[in-house]
Amino acid sequence: MLGVSKLVGELKKGASSWIKSEFPSLGAFYWQHGCAACSISPSQRAGLKEYIRNQVDHYHGETFPEDSRRLLQK
Repeated sequence: MLGVSKLVGELKKGASSWIKSEFPSLGAFYWQHGCAACSISPSQRAGLKEYIRNQVDHYHGETFPEDSRRLLQK
């Protein structure tokens, strides 16, 4: 069985390789360290989709850990 951390690591690795080959100007691209994963109930899907749709607005002035804590408190 593949753990979440390993799965995300493999996705990041593949995406980084693709980004750097398709967009040479992004040769210095890198992912932040770590990842987070959580599950939601089906009743929360619409709210999560809205959150993702407006994701850029959520990061103004917030770090990833601050945003994560705020999201988890909802």
